[in-house]
Parts: sequence; C-alpha cells; structure tokens
Amino acid sequence: FFSGYAALSNEILWTRFLSLLIRNTVYTYTLTLTVILLGIVLGSVLTSGLFDRSHRRVFLFGAAQVASGIMVLSVLMLPPQTWQHWLGTTNLTTQMWMVVLILLVPSVLSGVSFPMAVRMVVDRPVHAGGGVGRMTALNTAGGIAGSLATGFLLLPHLGLQVALLSTTGMSLLIGFGAWIFVERRV
Repeated sequence: FFSGYAALSNEILWTRFLSLLIRNTVYTYTLTLTVILLGIVLGSVLTSGLFDRSHRRVFLFGAAQVASGIMVLSVLMLPPQTWQHWLGTTNLTTQMWMVVLILLVPSVLSGVSFPMAVRMVVDRPVHAGGGVGRMTALNTAGGIAGSLATGFLLLPHLGLQVALLSTTGMSLLIGFGAWIFVERRV
C-alpha cells in the first residue's frame, strides 16, 4: 500500500516539477507517461532476470525503496541554476532527455519494487493468484490514495518541497521498515 502511495505521489510531484521547467503539451505528458512505463517494464524485467531467485528479496525491496526516495529527492532538489537553460523549452528532443533524466531511474526502481514485494509474499506457485491479486489491490489502493492526497492536499496546502520531503520520508520508512521488521539479518 505505502509503496504504491509513494510511487504515485512521486509521479504527481514529477509532473508538477516538469511543468515548472518545460511547457506542458500533450507531448510532454506522453513523454512522461512513456518514460515511467518504460522504467517500470525495465525494472520488472531486471527483477525477473536477476533478483527473482534471490534469497535476499526483502533486502532488495528495501534497497529499491530507499534508493528511489533518495534519487527523487536529489534530482528534484537540485539548484534552480541546474535547470535554467532548459526552462520553457519547446524542443521535443530536449524535453525527452529532461524527462528521461528525471524519471527513468526512479521508475526502474519502482518496477523492481512491485515484483519483489509479490515474491516476498508468494513463495509457492499454488498461491500465486491470490498473492498477486492481494498485492495488486493493495498497491493500487495505495496509488489512488497517494495521488489524491498529493494532488489535493500536500501540493496545494504544503507546496512542492514539503510534499517531496514527505514522499521521500515515506520511501525511506518503507525501505528501513522492510529491513528492520522483515529482513532481520540487516
């Protein structure tokens, strides 16, 4: 639930942040959605190929959550001068590279997180349907709650910076919580 909450909250924050840098068009939205979905696909493929058989699933899930929170915070908190020469660009290639720079790594980490969470819950194939269904429902409910809370409460009342700090804090708590309460060896 909280992983979905943080992921969709971050997507709302990314969209708001990008609207400050580049002119919002249908192309900007399409590029943003494409990069996010591509990152999720790459993260899922990475998980299935490298991490699926790992016995350290909880550690890897926690690491993906912590890294995602730190990555989003560090990119969005760069000084304004870093972004100055790209402000208001209408060049589609430049927009594409900005979106890739800002969104790809956190999206890949998000793509890693969900399959790892499912594998933490489902060990036997006979339980796959129920486990995946429950995890998908929880993740989607968290995503709905995160997008509503961020879009209607955090951003309008607290601003981009406080909203960003709260989602980063949530990502860190998810990762550290997984390590402390589930992965006792860390």
